[in-house]
Amino acid sequence: MKVPFLDINKQHDSIRHALDEAIAKVINSGWFIGGEYVERFENEFATYLGAKHCVTCGNGTDALELILEAYEIGAGDEVIIPSFTWVSDAEAVVRAGAKPVFADVAIDTFNLSVENIRPLITDQTKAVIAVHLFGLHADLSSLKSLCNAQEIKLIEDCAQAHGAVYQNQKVGTIGDAALFSFYPTKNLGALGDGGAVVTNSTDLADRIRLIKDHGQPVRDQHLLAGRNSRLDSLQAAVLSLKLKHLDAWNAERARLAAVYLKELENTSLKLPRMQKGRVWHLFTVLSEHRDELKDHLAKADIQTAVHYPTPLHKMNAFKHELSLPNAEQISDQILSLPIYPGLTKVQQAHVIDTIKRF
Repeated sequence: MKVPFLDINKQHDSIRHALDEAIAKVINSGWFIGGEYVERFENEFATYLGAKHCVTCGNGTDALELILEAYEIGAGDEVIIPSFTWVSDAEAVVRAGAKPVFADVAIDTFNLSVENIRPLITDQTKAVIAVHLFGLHADLSSLKSLCNAQEIKLIEDCAQAHGAVYQNQKVGTIGDAALFSFYPTKNLGALGDGGAVVTNSTDLADRIRLIKDHGQPVRDQHLLAGRNSRLDSLQAAVLSLKLKHLDAWNAERARLAAVYLKELENTSLKLPRMQKGRVWHLFTVLSEHRDELKDHLAKADIQTAVHYPTPLHKMNAFKHELSLPNAEQISDQILSLPIYPGLTKVQQAHVIDTIKRF
């Protein structure tokens, strides 16, 4: 039995008629950049999160770059980031001209902890990027207290955590600013690239709106040298439709995760943490025999993935002579199993049985 790692068509098939209708409306409108569909989604997503402002842009990486630029973080500044995360967090800091300071992560959450970042704070530290990796929220209360005390910005990377809740508040509304990605594989994904900055600061939102659209509040009035990073109308219309289903899709992912957690609890795998308010973008396990397990599953026609095989401080692009044992262990042992809306009970049972045989 074939079990793909991800089958987005299962999700799309469940809303096919409405999806086709939404796309047709945008095409018939003749308006493809900005406009009512983008404004509507920004308002809907801000309301869903409980935030004052949502500013859409080209992708999640752009969203982080826009935040750093709006805060005037650049040459001579330092930004603390987890070494175990997607490469965009480091790329954006480097491209801003600042220095990424790599922190180790907690072995049970894969996220930053106050204990790991406190010793890294210097007079040059301007921000901490807290990544809610794989849908598990970071310890925002402790991180926010530390950042406030040190007068540094707390930026939430919510690219994998659409709809996650921390202490009765949606992630993305707790730090000074947050970034979201709407890459097609995300829990809330477009049909192409897309991203957003979320913040409760009107000043920050206004500045990012200027920067992302050539520095112009209205056409041909350029108040600063900006850039071009805009969400198109088609993606906005699709996202508005999908947003209505996000909670239900997250609930289906949670049901699948609960089955994995129950059925695999007596194996040698280290299972991900079940924590109130998390969403399941990925279901990741740790195995001392990761590569052998991956091959074993592949022979049974089960697709898996490794997120991520190399911690940032070991990458050629950012190589540092650091020892970050948790990040390094996780990269060596992590394996992501199939989890997505539309994964059938039979398919999941095949995954579980194959792992147990291993």
